[in-house]
Amino acid sequence: MKQIELDWVEIRKEKKGLRLSLKDRRVFFSTFARLLQGGVPILRALEILSKETRKENVHELISKIGSHIREGKSLSYCLALYPAIFPSYQVSLVQAGEASGQMDRVLEDMARELEKEEETRSKVREAVSYPAFIVVFGLLTVFVLTAFIIPKLAMVYEDFGEKLPWMTLLVIRISQWMKFIIPILLIVIAISFLILKRHGNRFYSIGLRVPLFGSMLQNSLLVRLSYLLSLLLKSGIPLLRALEAVGGHAKKAAEKVAQGESLAESLRGLPFVSETALALILAGEESGTLAESLEEISKIYSRELETATRMILKLLEPALILVIGSVTGFVVIAMLFPIVTLSAVVR
Repeated sequence: MKQIELDWVEIRKEKKGLRLSLKDRRVFFSTFARLLQGGVPILRALEILSKETRKENVHELISKIGSHIREGKSLSYCLALYPAIFPSYQVSLVQAGEASGQMDRVLEDMARELEKEEETRSKVREAVSYPAFIVVFGLLTVFVLTAFIIPKLAMVYEDFGEKLPWMTLLVIRISQWMKFIIPILLIVIAISFLILKRHGNRFYSIGLRVPLFGSMLQNSLLVRLSYLLSLLLKSGIPLLRALEAVGGHAKKAAEKVAQGESLAESLRGLPFVSETALALILAGEESGTLAESLEEISKIYSRELETATRMILKLLEPALILVIGSVTGFVVIAMLFPIVTLSAVVR
């Protein structure tokens, strides 16, 4: 399939400033598909979408797409002008829809794909959000104790003239270091976040080895890869072009497929593709039902992702509560122990 040739200066100019959330893109594609299914022409459909939306960035994007289409550009060309919003596989799908005359079906498939991605992200957030809340709340509690309460108690203990227990001395020392620890910790977190945001793909192999979370990440990556490939192949896009359009890890597989290897063999080196998935892909290639096999893989590992999410929640919640409770309890006992000892001596 012939790829779109674009003016890269124009692309750089168009892509600046505009961003759409996953939900905004899903709503755009699903509403667009319904309008086209109802027999509404593309330009009229874009005008309706532009009037209905209340978000300025969505309105601006639709208006610009409409302007390009009035100049005689294709919809796939317009989407390709915004690579930060519409990845290459979506442009390829729209090209396939334009060539086959089934634009409404393609847009509906894209909306379903984005809905599936939303569900996957929701499952991942569900597994991470509550444990993260417990950790943040626990760290905040420890910070308040060590930064505000312990220094005041330490001043009181100085007047005792008695040797303090080791645990009390340890907590007091940590409290004194807290003003240095907190800024360093915040800097480390900020740097780690920036590194992961820019070079996150390089750390996938490490993430896959993390207990519990590794299996969840593996299933998430496999679900996305298999579903996108299935969607592209069903739209009539050749395998090599589909792998290139998906990008990311699939680009390595595309190089091997171009050299004559089967899809199963080309995916074997990817750390998140299981032997079961490879066997199903191989069976699909041999029977000529590769798209259906990939869709089945997506369904299987989507269910496994949901199971892994529930298991992680069940294991992490009590474990984190126990750890945070133990740390907080240790701090409280360490600071109250001298008072209890002093009361016993006085009696």
